[in-house]
Amino acid sequence: MPTPLVVLIAANGQPELLRRTLQSFTTCAKPAGYCGVVVIENGPRAGLENVVASFSTDHQFRYLYSAAANKSRALNLALQMHADALALFTDSDIQIPPETLLAYSRAASGRQDRKSTRLNSGHRT
Repeated sequence: MPTPLVVLIAANGQPELLRRTLQSFTTCAKPAGYCGVVVIENGPRAGLENVVASFSTDHQFRYLYSAAANKSRALNLALQMHADALALFTDSDIQIPPETLLAYSRAASGRQDRKSTRLNSGHRT
């Protein structure tokens, strides 16, 4: 079973940068477990909902709003809805390479194949 993967972007203002970022996600290859990109606008509204809505629903971009200008609170709001997914946090001012989502999905799938791993000691148990 593929690992569910969701991308979370906490954003505050700068709609044109967000548009560029989302545009870069449209060129990404989507893994089988792809659940979409969630943009959580936090703080004063700056038109980010319209930016998200301007893209085709095929890309599975969604919009949430948190009135508090607090990135951590915004991300936690989205995490509550995607507790079983691998969450990839990113910023609203990046451009993502086309193979990035596949690479994260492959890495997560490889992790599930292992029974147990001690991250701090570097050996399996």
